[in-house]
Amino acid sequence: MSLHIPNPLASFAMARPEFAAVCWDDKKKSARELASQASLFAAGLADQGVQPGQTVAVIGSPDATWLSAIHAVWWLGAAVAPLRLDATLIELDDAIATLQPDYIVTLQAPIAASGQRLIHLDALQGATRHHKEQHWLPEQTLARIATSGSTGRPTFVSLTAQQLIFSGFGSLIRLGHRLDDHWLHALPLNHIASLSTVFRCALNQICLELLPKFSVATVNDRLDSGDVSIVSLVPAMLDLVLTARQDRPFSDRLRVVLVGGAACSDRLLERCRTIQLPVALSWGMTETASQIATRAPGDLSPLSEGLPLLPFVRVEADEQSRLSVSGPIAGQRFYTQDAGFMTASGRVVVQGRIDDVMIRGGENIHPREIETKLLEYPKIRAAAVIPLNDSLLGQVPVAFVEAVDVIDVDGLMAWCVSTLGRNKSPTQIAVVEQLPRTPLGKIKRHELIQFAKEKLCVPALK
Repeated sequence: MSLHIPNPLASFAMARPEFAAVCWDDKKKSARELASQASLFAAGLADQGVQPGQTVAVIGSPDATWLSAIHAVWWLGAAVAPLRLDATLIELDDAIATLQPDYIVTLQAPIAASGQRLIHLDALQGATRHHKEQHWLPEQTLARIATSGSTGRPTFVSLTAQQLIFSGFGSLIRLGHRLDDHWLHALPLNHIASLSTVFRCALNQICLELLPKFSVATVNDRLDSGDVSIVSLVPAMLDLVLTARQDRPFSDRLRVVLVGGAACSDRLLERCRTIQLPVALSWGMTETASQIATRAPGDLSPLSEGLPLLPFVRVEADEQSRLSVSGPIAGQRFYTQDAGFMTASGRVVVQGRIDDVMIRGGENIHPREIETKLLEYPKIRAAAVIPLNDSLLGQVPVAFVEAVDVIDVDGLMAWCVSTLGRNKSPTQIAVVEQLPRTPLGKIKRHELIQFAKEKLCVPALK
């Protein structure tokens, strides 16, 4: 007998009909109103031919209409694929060509696709009947999410109801739950960190606040308002937020700052310790519906102590230090591209990506170790280390750094030798105004590698 799972938004509307399910631009929509609009939109999708099990791409800006469209796809029992509204037409065309959705819902009409696959907002708003919620099967695909694209052209990962639900439960157990929780959303709409927040707010029956885009000033204003209890940020965003407020403490209402998407530095963690920020460091990925291991809010212990696994998750490291994940959030054992190890207490320590490891003269070198050391240098605010082929040694590390002041590169290289040893020290260091990043804040290493191949194949940086 198959297990059928009722729609979480429908449950939210029945249990807490007048509670604010979403807010944006000083506007609010109750759980009852959001569920009603989702069911109307679902009827509009069905009238356009959308069937349960199909894939529907959604392009729009973060507001109640966008959220209703996302939930409408789920209400109908189809899989949603959120795409970036701020992407170029070429990027959108590439994403659509890779995804091959059955239908495209465009809320702001940024594309000129032709044929019956394109559904405009007016077709959804014209619906006059409600559609009955479609219950889900655990193995049913509910989302297709683009990877970060930090190493090149993104691919799409399919996620099931089981993965999203167990991920939501695991996160809820670790982060805690209050009936008046209010989750501030400031991440790119096409990433798993974004969609998992949307899903979890419906599952947990709490308010989701949508921002048009990430803005340091707006995020600080909202965190000082006393409304927000949970916010998700990547380390680069958190660093900007703390700098803008000069490490001024936050409202007592803020109980969770979920930080993931990239590695946190010791320097950033120390800034959080200074003001006792309730940070919850996390490691996760698209293929596991977001979080895999997450600290409890306020656990500001050294990074070397690792991260505790969420419930329903197990992680193993093989002889090559490659990490693999098993449990319902993974579907089946998933072999990651991350290197690391498990501590005696069962925490995971992530050392970097397997494909980032370079071999210099027979010695394995993890770029993150060098990057962490570079961030200890007073004038450096960000660093990235990539491999450059060398005819004698195989590969050598090259560093790119963002500086807050003028840096003596020769002095910095000498400092690296004294602290890292000659073999792990970068052979060249390039000072840049800004490292290339994805919308989620991950460094685009493939761009740095290409630049190094073209510009830095010289004995020393000039």
